[in-house]
Amino acid sequence: MRTSPPAKFKILVLVAWLAVGIFPFWGASAQRAQSFDQVLERSYIKTDRDREDHTVLNMRKTLKAAENYASHNRGKYPLKLDEAFKSYFPLGNCDGKTYSAYTIPYNPFSKRPAWPTVREGSGFSASSSGEPGSVEYLADKNKNSYKIRARGKDGKWLKQKNGKFLEFSAGALQLSLANARTVQWAAERYREKLKSYPIGMTRSFKCFFPGGDPSKGVAGRPLPNAYEAAGKAAFPLTGKLKNLKAARAAKPTSLARGAIEYSCLDKGKNYAIRIGGNNNLAVSGIRGLNSTLVIARDGDGSGHEQEF
Repeated sequence: MRTSPPAKFKILVLVAWLAVGIFPFWGASAQRAQSFDQVLERSYIKTDRDREDHTVLNMRKTLKAAENYASHNRGKYPLKLDEAFKSYFPLGNCDGKTYSAYTIPYNPFSKRPAWPTVREGSGFSASSSGEPGSVEYLADKNKNSYKIRARGKDGKWLKQKNGKFLEFSAGALQLSLANARTVQWAAERYREKLKSYPIGMTRSFKCFFPGGDPSKGVAGRPLPNAYEAAGKAAFPLTGKLKNLKAARAAKPTSLARGAIEYSCLDKGKNYAIRIGGNNNLAVSGIRGLNSTLVIARDGDGSGHEQEF
């Protein structure tokens, strides 16, 4: 089975994005927009294979929600499905409390919204079957980690082509990507209030990070470094990128692993965010190893719903 949505879905996502005016990467106004699932569920989910593809998409939504939660909460992953965790799913407000009916993932088999099952435990159920399309998030409190599985059309755990269970888990790169999304989230909040993007990692910008209070001048929390010991955190570096297109086309250059770099572009009309990978080079981009992943107002530059 496939492990990502079909190409026709990606095209439809772009159409829906343009139609409903959703700003990439969950801007502060995203909760007012319609869900992609609500717009598209009748148009592209037609076969059992499509339904399993969408179930995998729900697994990815759960993974991103867990990583975004950790980025906002000192690197700690959620242990239960409470309002805080729910707010980090797509179209939630990433604030630990705000989500809507559109936030709930859509189960393509039952044809109704359904949250993933979230529980603490050491292993997944050995039951041979369960509800088709259901997603399970298994939290490991002692290791501060998680694993995610889902069930296919026959109610059994989805498998990869090699016969192994399809399973997502916590990883340093995933948390680093979530940190980049947090910086973008903070930059969008800053712009909503001050009408332009921050010029760099100023004191005022830090107030828009998780836990901060711009009205009182209180700085938010620094971001956990996914490659360092628990508790080590830092605010992004101020970068010197000037041209978005050139930055994306360039080979990855030196950037400490786990570090996030923020550059202001076009006199506050755009920004560029790079991520330090495990090899102390910037993470490669969507066009291969000789390109660089640079996050900006248009997302990762791929032209459709966020894929990084």
